[in-house]
Amino acid sequence: MLWATRSGRDDVAKLFIERGANVNAKDIISYTPLTWAARHGHKDIVRLLIEKGADVDYAIARLEMFAESTQIGYNRLSAKIGIALLKRLDKEREAAK
Repeated sequence: MLWATRSGRDDVAKLFIERGANVNAKDIISYTPLTWAARHGHKDIVRLLIEKGADVDYAIARLEMFAESTQIGYNRLSAKIGIALLKRLDKEREAAK
């Protein structure tokens, strides 16, 4: 599941979810599938994970922590993009209720 979400493989992520994968599972650095998908800008996977109950607040907190600890370059930018993506998609979900 973590590989699929990090790699942008929404087909594989959907299969894992259909088979009961935990959408809030954490890896060795406490990243969840949502954290990885957001960090890499995989919008369709982010949307899927949010729909399936992934913890948006946790993912935002992890990405904010990562952005603060990273001084320059791609990693900082990817964390900030991920945070913005999560916030936007979470607002869309709330508005649709």
